[in-house]
Amino acid sequence: MMKFLLSFTLLFSLFSCRPEELKVLKVSHCENFNSSGKCTQASSIKKQYRITIAADKEVKTWLELANYMYFHSRQTPGLIIRFNRKFTLTEMQSLKRSLRIYYDFAGSRGKVEGVEVGENWIGIFQYLGAMLREKIRQEERENDRIKLEKIFPVSLKFIYTSEMFQGERETDINVVLEKVEDR
Repeated sequence: MMKFLLSFTLLFSLFSCRPEELKVLKVSHCENFNSSGKCTQASSIKKQYRITIAADKEVKTWLELANYMYFHSRQTPGLIIRFNRKFTLTEMQSLKRSLRIYYDFAGSRGKVEGVEVGENWIGIFQYLGAMLREKIRQEERENDRIKLEKIFPVSLKFIYTSEMFQGERETDINVVLEKVEDR
């Protein structure tokens, strides 16, 4: 009889246990993160990017700058969203179905391309060059000469939503161009 009660109690407790409510614990600005969710290049709420361009390289138009940033200097503003516990299987399925992450780059909106879901975290990033290219395309300024002050400093907002949580985080970004001689 004792064995039966012990088995019943154990079985009952297994099926009646529910994890604590899932909550966003912390949202951090992060440029790069690894596959275990560790931020390898932290960022801040105000970020200045110094884009170095070889003196012999011509970058005169907004499109040339956006492509250079995307293919060569590769700035990746992003976030890591940490939760109070590991996701359950049901929550992982819900995330796959409902997670949507967007950016607003000075009024130019788009879907975030870089999204990774870990066991208790979500990492997101978007290439700054891609956001700049989309903004100038929408404004039909691809072939205009670069005047940084026409766009930068700029406000970048990440908006994230799912069936279980939602939020947004904003950062201010500035860009400085610097010509350098080959060494």
